[in-house]
Amino acid sequence: MFSPFPKIALLFLYLLIPLANAAQLCSDDGAKTMPAERYVIFGNDFFVRDRVTGLEWTRCAAGQSWDKAKGQCLEITKKQVKSWFSFNSALNEVARFRKKYNDEEWRLPTINELLTIVEHRCQSPATNLDVFPNTPSWRFWSISTMVENNDYAWVVNLEDGSSQTILKNTSSHYIRLVRGNTVLLNKPKTKAEQLGDDLQKWDDGIHDLENPDLTVLQTYDEVIKPLPRDNSGHPDWAQALNQKLIMPRSNKHAEQGDSLAVWEHDIIYKDTATMPWVKFPHKTHTQWLSCENCHDKIFSSTSKKADISMASIYTGSHCGACHGRVAFNVNTCERCHSVLHDNISENGRKMIEE
Repeated sequence: MFSPFPKIALLFLYLLIPLANAAQLCSDDGAKTMPAERYVIFGNDFFVRDRVTGLEWTRCAAGQSWDKAKGQCLEITKKQVKSWFSFNSALNEVARFRKKYNDEEWRLPTINELLTIVEHRCQSPATNLDVFPNTPSWRFWSISTMVENNDYAWVVNLEDGSSQTILKNTSSHYIRLVRGNTVLLNKPKTKAEQLGDDLQKWDDGIHDLENPDLTVLQTYDEVIKPLPRDNSGHPDWAQALNQKLIMPRSNKHAEQGDSLAVWEHDIIYKDTATMPWVKFPHKTHTQWLSCENCHDKIFSSTSKKADISMASIYTGSHCGACHGRVAFNVNTCERCHSVLHDNISENGRKMIEE
């Protein structure tokens, strides 16, 4: 009994796969990503070399043959010649091509390499037709396998230049062969890879990378971007506080801008040899820190003189408990050594005055 379904199915398949000879659409906006001068055609016009990447490509997709007289890639009409491949059959085609040309360097391109032959100003197909004539406006296999699932591989759709992952057993995809050193470019990232990149911003030894809400917060770089800087380029937190660019809470449960008990008392440390004396301003510190933050764990509350030295600071004691970690760097000398005296050296004076 005659059945119309095979013909209908065949018609549907032809409608599904974009035709290779459909009119290409190109825009004049932006620079060309595949200018003709970038390529050198050789090997009886069947191969092309990319001057930028150094890669050499077949001008025709597998299943096409080069017609030198017409300067075109034509579809091979023999039934045993395939144009569409699954991932595994694409690997078999590579082996056949290597044997035919006695050259083991030919291979499937990586997703990075395949993206280098996308002309972003064009669609249907999104490539340079002078370099790759009669290119099908459809998906081309890469050798790049999906990290999370080995059953999928990356493809580039030359209808519009987009990339995605497809099941390897899908058969209706093209291949174009390449040879040369692998090009390392940015391939499309998986969600896991993108999340890993996002977490790198937080990998500072302080934040908990396992916290699912971590990326809801601002990163440190985002926080300090609008703040004034000191001479070393670090955030000037005291100036930011005085300009009300930041408004610390008195405790984690308090409203923003709640005031602390500010103590206006400066301590001058004079044991600095020929360097300017050090001024410790209680006001600046108590505007956002309560006394308990420093006393008595970091500094004693008694009148006993603290044995503060640059050595103790550099090893994380005294001022070094915060400065160089969550406060300005200890190498910003003029921030602390700010008081002139009679025995100051010329360099010490210049440090303050300049």
